[in-house]
Amino acid sequence: SHVPKCGGTSVERVLRRNSSETGWISTHPTNTPFLNKLMRCSPQHIHAALADQIFPMSSFDYRFILVRDPVHRIVSKYRMEWGRRKDGGMRPFGTWLEHVFSLYQKNAFVLDNHIRPAAEFLSPDMHVFKLEDGLDAVFKAISNRLEIDIDAARIPHVLSRPADRDISITPTPDEVTLIREFYAKDYEVFGYA
Repeated sequence: SHVPKCGGTSVERVLRRNSSETGWISTHPTNTPFLNKLMRCSPQHIHAALADQIFPMSSFDYRFILVRDPVHRIVSKYRMEWGRRKDGGMRPFGTWLEHVFSLYQKNAFVLDNHIRPAAEFLSPDMHVFKLEDGLDAVFKAISNRLEIDIDAARIPHVLSRPADRDISITPTPDEVTLIREFYAKDYEVFGYA
C-alpha cells in the first residue's frame, strides 16, 4: 500500500520498470472492475491496520512509507480532483476541505482513502521517507536493501497534468489551521513543523 498523493504511483512505476514485483495494485477501476466493486478503496491504498491483517509480514523483503507535508498533500488532492472536473463545478478549496473532512468522519475510505492521515498507513517495521527529500533516497535504499539495480535516472512524475488543467492553491491561515488540526497525528509522527 502507499499513502495517496505522496509519490507512490511514481515509485510503483519505477519498480515495475525495473522488474520488481509490485502486486496488489489496481491503477484504474476498469483494470479489476469486480475487485474494485467489492473493496472500499483500491488495493494499493489500504492502510496499515488492513494490510497488517491481510499480509503476513514475512511476505515482504522491505517495507517503507513515503509521506508528505499534509498541507501539500491535501492541496495536491484538491488539484487532482479539480483537474478531473470537466465542467468546472469544483467547490472552492476551503469549502471542499470542510466537506471532505466531514465525509471522512462518516466514511474514512472517502475518495479512495486519499483523505486518511498518513500515520494510519505506518507500521512499526517501516522505513520512513519524506517526499520533500526527493525520491533518490527511496530508490537507493530499495537498491541496497534488495540488492538490485534500479534505474531511476528519469524518475517520472506520473500523475502530473497539462498546464492548462492546473490550478494554483494557497491555503488561507484558517485553512492551514484546519488541515493541521485534522492531520495532527501526521505532524507529530513524521516531524512536520
